[in-house]
Amino acid sequence: MSAPPADWRAALRPATVLDAASTGPWTAYGISMRTAAGPARTDALALAPYGPGLLLALASGPAADDACAAVYRHALRTAPALREALRTRDAEAYRRLGEETARACATVLADEAVRTGTPRAGYSLRLLHVPVDDPGAPCGLLVFGAGTSAAPGGGTAVLRPGGDWYETPTTTARLLEGPHPGGALLLTTGCLPAGPGARARLAAAWSPGPPPAGPVALLGQPLASGGDLSAVVLWRR
Repeated sequence: MSAPPADWRAALRPATVLDAASTGPWTAYGISMRTAAGPARTDALALAPYGPGLLLALASGPAADDACAAVYRHALRTAPALREALRTRDAEAYRRLGEETARACATVLADEAVRTGTPRAGYSLRLLHVPVDDPGAPCGLLVFGAGTSAAPGGGTAVLRPGGDWYETPTTTARLLEGPHPGGALLLTTGCLPAGPGARARLAAAWSPGPPPAGPVALLGQPLASGGDLSAVVLWRR
């Protein structure tokens, strides 16, 4: 009997995944989807509690699920230090913790490649730490990649009337002011919508507060442009 193809697990993954999380004043809806016919999607997302906070992770690349799992395990171990860095607005401490997380994730993927006898696949990861026990603390944004196929795209948008839009570099670890009450924050592995019309519609639709329809309301929205995507919209009540 011949061995199963190397990507047999990917072939079993659904084309679209919806998720939601809510704690304290925060609500997050997430979507990960394949936008065109072809191989199974290689994006992944994770919305999970970590200590007194939320951890929002978006990954792309053949090792997306492994990357999300690795960074989540590491974030649980470093939760007290992460919380303190955010509480004290210590950008340098958060940067160091981000570098440790990136190294831990890369090590897990390298070990898995050795175990399976396959080359380590590239990936990109966007991670947002959201504290819930200190409403005045900023969020922490970590973006990094490894391997030759790490995607440089992806972006962050603060959704409010006239919204703030900015791309984030391939590798960064920095403090980020979360949305003000009634506003929203968009993270995506794809490129942010380029057209001013699409951006205006998103700001108008998502900034007033969480929609009552739940994460299914993300379907059909212009959250990003081009290719497969994972996206999370975070609201603060």
